[in-house]
Amino acid sequence: MFLAGAITFSSTIIIMKLLMEKKDHETVYGRHMIGLMIVQDIIAIAMIVGIGLMETNSGVSASFTLFVLKVGILFTAVFMFSRYFLPGLLQL
Repeated sequence: MFLAGAITFSSTIIIMKLLMEKKDHETVYGRHMIGLMIVQDIIAIAMIVGIGLMETNSGVSASFTLFVLKVGILFTAVFMFSRYFLPGLLQL
């Protein structure tokens, strides 16, 4: 399962490189493809974290609660980064 997640990330990199080489990353279908690949990567991250949680010896409810907490922290961190830090970084 970890290998499947790794392959998902590598396919995103390959598709991004192909879109950039053909200069199609700014077209409508290029943007849709990038968005789809990002959603696929988010699902793959959740899958890898979920597999890691299932391998622990603690109870299922404790693992699920910890998983939800980690996902919440991750989304909050990404939101805060993209909202406050990234715009200033892109202005440089």
